[in-house]
Amino acid sequence: MESTELKLTNDGEYLLCVLYHAYQTRRKNGEPSFDAKLFFSSAEIQSKYIPEWPTGDIDEAARELARKNMLKALWANNTLNFCCLSDDGIIYMETRFSRKRDEIAKH
Repeated sequence: MESTELKLTNDGEYLLCVLYHAYQTRRKNGEPSFDAKLFFSSAEIQSKYIPEWPTGDIDEAARELARKNMLKALWANNTLNFCCLSDDGIIYMETRFSRKRDEIAKH
């Protein structure tokens, strides 16, 4: 039987976690959901959230997340120009830890 579980690379998973954490922080600070989901260029993401990553790595992880419908993204010259956490990305993160607990319980 084939697993339908979403699989992400470590870089894709990390970027999604970083963006989701920023989304949660914004929501706790009173930002509307629509605004809290919005992020801009890979350069801005690097500057605000992941200074140790080259922008090319952020672009590549964002491409993966966009392919998996975790992120909606706009590109300019093959570089991330704007992105938004998708509802699928938020749902994935909201249920991520409950899935892990279920997996541990099965073992």
